[in-house]
Amino acid sequence: MALKKTASNLTTSPSSKVKTFHSADTGTTFKDRRQLLASLYPPSHIKNLELAALAKQEWEFTADSMPQLICLVNEEGYIVRANRTVERWGLGKVAEIRGRKMHELLHPNCHDVQCSLHIFWETQFNLSNTVNEVQVEDLYLQRYLQLSFHAHPAKPSQPTEFRYGVAIVEDISKLKLAENKLKILNFELETRVEARTYELLDANRQLKQEIEERKQIEADLKKSRGEFRLLVETMSEGLMICDKKGIITYINDRFCEMLGLTRKEILSRSALEFIAESSQKLWGLQTKKLKAGHVTSEELKLQSPIKSTGIEVWAKVSPSRLLDENGKTIGSFAVFTDISARMHTEQALRASEKQLKNLSQQVLSAQEQERQRLSGELHDGIGQTLSAVKFYVETAIKALDEELNQESVFKIKNVVPKIQDAIIEVRRISMALRPSMLDDIGILATLTWFCRESALVYQNPTIQLQLDITEENVSFQNKIVIFRIVQEAFNNAVKHSQATFICISLSYLNEKVELNIEDNGIGFTTSRISTSKKTPLTGLGLSSMRERAEFSGGLYSLNSAKGKGTRIKVVWPHKAS
Repeated sequence: MALKKTASNLTTSPSSKVKTFHSADTGTTFKDRRQLLASLYPPSHIKNLELAALAKQEWEFTADSMPQLICLVNEEGYIVRANRTVERWGLGKVAEIRGRKMHELLHPNCHDVQCSLHIFWETQFNLSNTVNEVQVEDLYLQRYLQLSFHAHPAKPSQPTEFRYGVAIVEDISKLKLAENKLKILNFELETRVEARTYELLDANRQLKQEIEERKQIEADLKKSRGEFRLLVETMSEGLMICDKKGIITYINDRFCEMLGLTRKEILSRSALEFIAESSQKLWGLQTKKLKAGHVTSEELKLQSPIKSTGIEVWAKVSPSRLLDENGKTIGSFAVFTDISARMHTEQALRASEKQLKNLSQQVLSAQEQERQRLSGELHDGIGQTLSAVKFYVETAIKALDEELNQESVFKIKNVVPKIQDAIIEVRRISMALRPSMLDDIGILATLTWFCRESALVYQNPTIQLQLDITEENVSFQNKIVIFRIVQEAFNNAVKHSQATFICISLSYLNEKVELNIEDNGIGFTTSRISTSKKTPLTGLGLSSMRERAEFSGGLYSLNSAKGKGTRIKVVWPHKAS
């Protein structure tokens, strides 16, 4: 498509006579052109042409005065018009560059198809109505250039029919040099700042290291003191430091706890004041040995001389000399190990041994009494029955030897009831010793039998039996224990409590077997049992019940008070198997 009309040429009329005027043309004055136009156009048309020419001159003057290289390019990429910058850059005359391409103008002898300028200018005219810019370093021109291309359609209604573009080339070498210089200066400044920063950081690091080392030394010293103090204050033994005169100058918390006193109440007092009178002689001997250089350990009793708290503490005391850096004695310190629990345990053990000895004597006496009772029952019961049987048999035999008659037969027949009575008596004694049904049938049937037989013998107390358990829940070993406890508790209630109601219950709940025997009798004071000294057998029944329960792994408890009856409870915590 041919160029029809641009900002750099004028068409006189649609006729075939066309004259184009250029501002750069020479040899024709403005007056000659005016006369020529007057001969071709009417005055009104001439005025419009003059205004257009004036506007064109103003645009050209403005464009020529700009430092950038500005070129008007047609749709085929050829330069139509350029400003005077092309001459200032030495690229040629304004009138001579028409019809040349931008790459050819800037790089006259470049045939490299990969040239960045060639690629930029060839691709820009195919773009839409946009503005594209790029900065390049042109080695041929030895300049930094900013290339921009403004593509525009000739008619907004037909953007693809005809287009032109404005190519602008700006020399930004000074700007780039300034930028590079600024970058160099910034880099140098950053380098200097970084070096100075490193110096300051290194100095700061060294200073911090010195501070941290000093802090660490102080912390270690403080920690060492704290650990030593913590060790002294939290040790399980009491610590006491005295001067050469035996005056207390330091004690730890444990020593205060042992005597139930405060530091203020203990410090500045003599150590002898806190030794019980019964142990002061031993303390004096121990102190005397310490002065002679002998370290000993003794068991002493401590007490408070200030408060009448009744606190007495048995302690194992181990004193030592306190020396200064020259090895001179400046005082002493002693470690007090609380052995009160051990002493109480030993006392309890001795009491237990004494109680066990008494219990053994009671058991032996009880065995002798039981043997005496069994001997009496055998002598008075079975012995007399058997003697009678013997007499009847001898008499019957003698009578039969003399004469066989009805009376002799009758005597022999009377022997059978006597033998039957002997058998019953033997069963009664045997059941009293250990019911055979306990092994044959079980504890539930035995308790039922015991309550039924007891109700026949004793008419006054009402007996109630509650069983909420199965035979499998009671171990074989515990069956005889339960029976003996029930038997002993029942006998005590019948003989001593004057009870009118006795309840016996055996239950199983939460894998625990629980036995309860309660009565509504006169009751008694439980403390009386341990203090009573009437006979060796006092409290033997209660003691035997406790022994049986604890030996079988049960927890025994007895609750009784005057006028409120008695309750005996035994719980076996673990499930019986």
